[in-house]
Amino acid sequence: MPRATKKAVEAPKTRFRQRQSVDSRLLEGMEKLLLQGESFSSVSVERLAEAAGIGRATFYKHFRDKGELVSHLFEQVRREIVSAAGSWFEDASTTTRADMTRSLRGIIGVYREHHVILSAMAQTALNNEDVARLSSQMREELCQQSRKAVKQLRQAKRAHPEADDLIADILTLAIDHCSTLHPDMLQGRSFDRVVEAWVHISWNALATTQADE
Repeated sequence: MPRATKKAVEAPKTRFRQRQSVDSRLLEGMEKLLLQGESFSSVSVERLAEAAGIGRATFYKHFRDKGELVSHLFEQVRREIVSAAGSWFEDASTTTRADMTRSLRGIIGVYREHHVILSAMAQTALNNEDVARLSSQMREELCQQSRKAVKQLRQAKRAHPEADDLIADILTLAIDHCSTLHPDMLQGRSFDRVVEAWVHISWNALATTQADE
């Protein structure tokens, strides 16, 4: 079997980096237009490409239409949230309160960073079935991550006796709801207070009193 050339090996990596760059620019472009007062549903591909600093042809090289882009933006935000969660979503079995503080600071920080587009998506979802479905799908996937974390705590015998999937879901959805619909709470000095409040609620609901020992 012939050996792969260096060019052939590097090509997929280059395409991946290019896709990441386009994704980030489109997300920033969408948020820029929303801040200028445009509605999520009315933003055209042409306006979005211009705001993102890419050509219209580049947009269509990566996405069939704006609907596919919306789906991808949800997925990008979801990935950022999961990545920001750190040890809580990676392996919660040894999580301490300090770990949870770092995880929730990261998660809520993503909501703060993308509050414009998340709030716009939430409003659009009220009248757009496709956006509503994508929004629901993102929340369900985050709930699955939280359920997995609680399961790992239970297996390590470090979970609160009443911690279960329902509590994991309620906490996840509550954080999503408050962070999306009340972004003003995440600004300035309020951010630290909000993070501390969610840590208090989440840790006491999910972990045993011995979990920090």
